[in-house]
Parts: sequence; structure tokens; C-alpha cells
Amino acid sequence: MFPFNFMSIVLVSQIIFNCVSGEELIFANLLRRHGARSAIHSFKTDPYNNQSIWPQGRGQLTQIGMHQHFDLGRYLKQRYIGLLSPQYNRSEIYIRSTDYDRTLMSAQSNMAGLFPPEGRQQWNGSSTNWQPIPIHTVPRNMDSLLAAPIESCPKLNKLRSDILASTEFAKLQKKYAPFLNNISKWSGCDNVDIRSSWNIQDTLITEKTQGYKLPDWATDEVLKTLDEIAGLDIHVMYSGVNSEYRVDIARVVTGNLMKQIVENMNKRITEEDNFKVVAYSAHDTTVGSLLVALDSYNDLPPPYAACVILELYKDDATSPPRYIVRGYYRNSTKDLIELNLLGCEFNCSLGDFVQRASAIFPTKHSKDCGIPLYTDFFKDHLELLFVIVSCLLALTWILALMACCRRRCRSKKLRLREVAYQPVPSFDEHSSS
Repeated sequence: MFPFNFMSIVLVSQIIFNCVSGEELIFANLLRRHGARSAIHSFKTDPYNNQSIWPQGRGQLTQIGMHQHFDLGRYLKQRYIGLLSPQYNRSEIYIRSTDYDRTLMSAQSNMAGLFPPEGRQQWNGSSTNWQPIPIHTVPRNMDSLLAAPIESCPKLNKLRSDILASTEFAKLQKKYAPFLNNISKWSGCDNVDIRSSWNIQDTLITEKTQGYKLPDWATDEVLKTLDEIAGLDIHVMYSGVNSEYRVDIARVVTGNLMKQIVENMNKRITEEDNFKVVAYSAHDTTVGSLLVALDSYNDLPPPYAACVILELYKDDATSPPRYIVRGYYRNSTKDLIELNLLGCEFNCSLGDFVQRASAIFPTKHSKDCGIPLYTDFFKDHLELLFVIVSCLLALTWILALMACCRRRCRSKKLRLREVAYQPVPSFDEHSSS
């Protein structure tokens, strides 16, 4: 039982308003960043450079991260009263994660908060307030949905090279040069720039989140500037300094996810699927790149357990019913921030949203990545080519075997002919006189 607090009043008020207005929440897409983890990188002067402070090693979810997602799950349980059943129902929710320990464990922690076992779902008495819920994933090198691109993409590489070589990026580098020179000196790392400063920022944030005392130079002001640069780096690498490459980069990096989000909504409308919530567990770059693709990024790095929410509402006040898409972002403030998706108003019609989103749907990998067309031909007809090559090899082997047999038969006939014409010695010639 959750306490009846201000958030409960807001949620109940929203449900009442939706009922009065004829609107009904029928579906939600969720994209979450994993919870707090141990550091992935370090730097020379890091006082916690000893990996022993991280019991499970680098890049692993910590207990604080588990709590963050548990709390997010409890929040979602309250928010989706009326959408999801009070108890877990496998036909109502689908969870997909990248193949990393921290994202898989974050999804599990989230489900523990969203669906604690109640009534008949209690499986170990009252001593276990948790139940197993399936989390789906695929190998990292096959995850084109949450970790794209998984194949080489020359066009993306070229765009990013152009961004880093641009005059605009040089101006940014010059703007932050004095600050980054100090970071180089304090951290003991050579030539820290906008791109590499994330390693230091991320390490400091992980240590601060765990309650470790930071070096004296890592003041709140320094951390704020490092956050600013890290957020700027996401913006630049996923859209360009002035967002000039947003669509081209989004099509390669986020296009599959955007297309899947729209398909999830359409399947709910047509009742092809019964899922009412589809939730993805991923990374700061996944959340950041989606926000950039939606043209809704606030230029700040997504914090631990950040959540992008794309909800679908059905308005029965019109005939036929009108479908509305609303976007929210839940970051470290814990309050939902309304998003204007792709320049559409907050109450964006589904048709308008799909029309705008389709601009970043992927087409052909070769076209999106500037790869010659014959590459796609071979990829699309791989099975047929395999059959053809196999048949050719088999035919070659049969012909070779037939040729070999023919040579052997011919050789045997020649030997028989030679034996037939050899003179037979006479016994009289060898007899004694």
C-alpha cells in the first residue's frame, strides 16, 4: 500500500480528468537508463584508482542503482493505475534490455518495484517481496534496436569526422580550453578535450553517487561545467554543433528504435499485441540519442535511471476516435518534464507524430550509410547465393570425380593392350641341346 501523498492526488486528478474529457491512456513506451554503477574509467590522480572499492568490478550496478530503479518502478506502478493490472500479467508488459549486467539488473530492480508479488503471486511466503519477471535481450553484436549501428557505417563516420573538423567545433574547443587545461593538470591526463573529458566526468559522478569524497579540485562548479561539456558532447555527436546532421545521424543510430516505438503504438490500436507497456533498459547514450532525434534534448547528460516516456491516448469524444501522443522526461528532478516531440505540440496527434518521425526511419543500410548498392544485394540474397555456390561446388566435385574415373579406365585399357602384344618366350629356345 503506497502512502496517499501529493503525487497520488495528482495521479488521481489526472485519471478523473481523462475520464471526464473522454481520453483514455491505452499504451506507454518507456526508455530508461540503468541505475548508478561502478566506474568504467579512471584517471591518474583518482584517489579511488584501486578497483577493490568496486566489489563486482567496473561498470556494474551498485545497490544505490538498484534502489533508483526500484523507486522508479514504484512510481510507474502509481502512474499506470488503470493501465496495468495490480498484479503482474505477462500479456500486458514486455521488457527488453541491452546485453549488459547493469541494464539487465536495472530492469529486474525496476520490475521488483512495479510488480511486488501479491496474493496468489507470492511464491515464498511473506519472506520474499520479489518475483521473477522475464527480461528479454539479444547479443550486443546483434542489437540493432538499442545499440545501433552494429555494422560499419562509413557515412556516420564521415559525418562525425566532419563535425570534429568543423570551425564550429573548434570554437567550442577553444571556449572550454582553459577549463580543460586545468582538468588535464588536476587529473594527470594529457590533452583532455571535449570528447575525452567524459571519462573524468563519469568517474567523478560514479564516486560522488556512492558517497566517496572527491578531490578538492572537483568542486560543484567544476562538476557542473563537466556535466555541461558531457551534455554538449552528446548533442554534437548525435546531431552536429548546430543540429545540421540530426536527421542523417538519427536515421542510423535511433531510426530502428523510433520505428519500433511507432509500431508498438499501432499494434496496440489494432490489437495485434495486447502489450500496454513496452519498456527498454539501456544507456545514457541511448536516452540521449533518442531525445536528440525527437528534437527534445535539454543538452544535459541523462542521469542514472532517467526515463523517456511516450504515451498513447485514445479520445472517444470524436468519431472515429482520435489518438494522441504525449512525451515526458523524468530525470534527476523526479518531476515529469513535458516534451514537444519533433516540433509538434504537447498533445500531438498520432498521425502528425508518425509523419514527423518517419523522416528518421531507416531505409536501406547501404543508403543510410553510403555503402555501394551491391553490398545490399549480396546481403539480401545471401541464402540464394549460398545455395548457388554450394551447387557449383558439388557440380565441380562430380565432374572432377567423373574425369578421374575416366582417366583411370583409360589407363587400365592401355595397360591391357601392352600386355596383349608382349612376345611370349618359347620353351624350345631355352631347352638344352
